[in-house]
Amino acid sequence: MSTHYPQASRAPRRRVAVIDDDPNVPLLLRGLLDSARYEVVSAGTGAAGIDLVRAQTPFAVVLDGVLPDVPGLEVLEQLRDVDDPAPILFVPARATGSAPIEAMRRGAFELLLKPFDAGAVRQAVATAVRHCESSRERNTPPQEGKRPAIPSEGVAHDEPLVGQSAAMLEVFKAIGRCSTGRMPILLIGEPGVGKETVAHLLHAYRGCMGPYLSFHCPAYSADQVTSELFGLEGGGLWHRASGGTLVIQDVGRLPLLAQTQLAALLQQPEAAGAPTPPCLVATSADDLESLVVEGRFRSDLYYLLSSGRIDLPALRRRLEDLPLLVERFLADAARELNVEPMTVSAEAIAALASQPWPGNLDELRGVLRRMAMDRGSGGGELPTLSPVPARESSVAAEEAARGDDGRYRTDWREMVDRRLEAGSTDLYAECLAEAERKIFCRLLEHTQGNQAQASRILGISRATLRKKLRVLGIETDV
Repeated sequence: MSTHYPQASRAPRRRVAVIDDDPNVPLLLRGLLDSARYEVVSAGTGAAGIDLVRAQTPFAVVLDGVLPDVPGLEVLEQLRDVDDPAPILFVPARATGSAPIEAMRRGAFELLLKPFDAGAVRQAVATAVRHCESSRERNTPPQEGKRPAIPSEGVAHDEPLVGQSAAMLEVFKAIGRCSTGRMPILLIGEPGVGKETVAHLLHAYRGCMGPYLSFHCPAYSADQVTSELFGLEGGGLWHRASGGTLVIQDVGRLPLLAQTQLAALLQQPEAAGAPTPPCLVATSADDLESLVVEGRFRSDLYYLLSSGRIDLPALRRRLEDLPLLVERFLADAARELNVEPMTVSAEAIAALASQPWPGNLDELRGVLRRMAMDRGSGGGELPTLSPVPARESSVAAEEAARGDDGRYRTDWREMVDRRLEAGSTDLYAECLAEAERKIFCRLLEHTQGNQAQASRILGISRATLRKKLRVLGIETDV
């Protein structure tokens, strides 16, 4: 008598809907996705796509941002209102500026970029399907409710943030996610990376009706900080920013007493008596985790702020964005100076990419503006920079005679003048970062890369040294 064993149950195929007017896209996705796990269905217009999703209840939707009948963002909003909605993988027409931010703000689950990366597509689809399965098991929608509309004048149309790199795509996605509520936001990044630009964007995308106010911690004494931020006499900034956005720059320099007051307000915002507590945006170029370890920053305040953390990459970490940035900054300079914009050669871009750019975007903008001023109304081609910023010939000759390549020297007057010309609003932090970078590089050379010995000489922990090296972008093999 034969024995029959039950066959192992096979997981059902999950349906993935593709809404794209290019017929090659569904074919491509069928080839990329495992046919044993996924069934791909498609529609070529927004209206047909909405009908398809309503009729077939997919577990994930791949939605193109440009459709022949309806803008992709409008389709996204309608898809989120259907019964039993699925996570939406949105494909923006451009990977820069408002399109990815707006898609995330309106509830996209993830962004995909064309040309598709096979690994990214497979991972995004698998994650979306798992999320949908879990949501349907709990009988809860996989995405939050509809986002409030932004005032039409709220966001500048000239794309204040530029970039198509993977690092910037993560920034755009984070801005979109963080703009849907009023939680505190922490912007981390080196001086000049655009923290204030992101703060302005968050203010606009959140639709804040109150004012945008900014406070720079290092510019005030400990007593002044408390009265300026929280004072009732004359109205502290917390009260004056009611219903709007309060930006605290260099929050790591906030005195401990003010940190205590700020943490209390974030936990009980109504206690301050402001009609509508402001949305708080804190910025820092410091490693706040190290400051917490050293007892210079309150851990509770750090945790309150870091729930909405956005890390902004240094320019040297996103050099693939350099051509776009140069084009933008030269166009801005041409409009400001009323001159013809300069053209840019591949050699000029390569030379710019070889620069260290400690001042990041602010420094690049200032250098290009100075070049536009020097070139005048005639426009012409952007000159090619030397691989290393030029120094006075006498200084260079003296260093060469000593066998000193200048790696550990900084012409502070030149740096300060350059940063002032670039319109820096974070000069103290920029100079401090430059000094720390030179000190750590020289000390690591002295200790032959021994970080334990270097940390003992500095009087800090090895963990703090490691974090500072990472923040300052100092590469080490140890």
